[in-house]
Amino acid sequence: MSRSRKANEEGKLVGDRALPPAHAVLCRRRLAALAVLLLLVVVPLKLVSWAASGASAAPAVDQQQADTMPVPLAPPLPPPSPPTPPPPPCGYPGKSLSALSPPRWCYHLDGNATACHLAFVDSPSSSGTLSRRCTYVAGRCKLSSGEGVLCPSPPSSPPPPPSPPPLPSPPPPPPFQPPQIWTRHAGKNCFWDGNGAIIDLDPTPAPGVASLEECKSLCVATLLCEGLLFSNQGQCYRKGDVQVGRCRTDRRFDLYVYVLASPPSPPLPPFPPDSEAVRAINQRFRSGGPSDKLTEVGILLHQWDGLEANDEMRPYKMCVEKCTTLGREMSGRVSAMAVYQGLKDRPDRVGIPLPFGNRGGLVLDGAHVTLECLFGIDGASYMSDDARRPGCTRTFCDRAQMQVPNVGLCGFAGYPPPAGGPG
Repeated sequence: MSRSRKANEEGKLVGDRALPPAHAVLCRRRLAALAVLLLLVVVPLKLVSWAASGASAAPAVDQQQADTMPVPLAPPLPPPSPPTPPPPPCGYPGKSLSALSPPRWCYHLDGNATACHLAFVDSPSSSGTLSRRCTYVAGRCKLSSGEGVLCPSPPSSPPPPPSPPPLPSPPPPPPFQPPQIWTRHAGKNCFWDGNGAIIDLDPTPAPGVASLEECKSLCVATLLCEGLLFSNQGQCYRKGDVQVGRCRTDRRFDLYVYVLASPPSPPLPPFPPDSEAVRAINQRFRSGGPSDKLTEVGILLHQWDGLEANDEMRPYKMCVEKCTTLGREMSGRVSAMAVYQGLKDRPDRVGIPLPFGNRGGLVLDGAHVTLECLFGIDGASYMSDDARRPGCTRTFCDRAQMQVPNVGLCGFAGYPPPAGGPG
């Protein structure tokens, strides 16, 4: 024991035996060298390990910091609306006796308690349908005395919007107003007595006229007005039956003559078969000629000339007595002309004469006409108002001397020409 302790004191115990002191020193030195070597090896490894761990740890720290940064949150979505529950069933479970065909009532189920307890009756009301149960009492099925269940009527669809009002009918087109075509003849003065205007509608200037346009409008609205004179002093004179070639030169006046541009005429309908009267008139026109008998001179025509009786209800009525026409009172007369087919072949005629090209008139029966006087040309009978023979001149042609010196053939020259007598 003492030996072992001593060895321990001097050296180390190796295994079961103690090393001597020299060996212990040597061992300690070896151990120290080995420790130094291990230290040199381990320290670089540690440094490399720390460097590697430091390089890999930095991103981890940054990622950790990023994970800990606050992120703005989106506003929370509103909770979804709960589904609309289906409407609760109205009425009672079981069988509606009113829905049967034909409808039944509770008393039809007398003696059947099970069916009575499952049945109910519907009755309409102002607010909907009232359902009431059937009850079974003492073998009888009766209508319950309770209030029942009211099933309101479904809301009615809104009424359709009112129909738009019908579009107004387009206004009728205005009546055709033929354009007025006025022709100006400067420095012309027309008046009666063979000077280019048989009818003087204004012996004095027309009152209330202040311009040429007003004078034109007044003429258009006046029967028989075919033209007008407008003076350099603004005076208006209406004229009828204007013959421009016979008007006088007068620088104080300008003559305006107008015509109406009529629309194109529609095609004529087929002519009806001639009546007996039409055939008689045509035959008299074809066979007529100079004669002392009015029934043999062709046909007698009267064109509307404004000397009618001025009867609005009967515009064809002739003035046979005292009449007021064209602004003056005059004695009655009927002007007419004798025309026949052979006139177009006479060398002194260019056609069958008509005073107006656009006016109607009458065909007179020569058997019922009394001749007062006659003219070979326009006689200007409007200005001849002899009460004994209205429309005739005071003196007649002398048949013994028909050629008037410095005038010409009596009744065919002068203005107004002298009239031929009826004899």
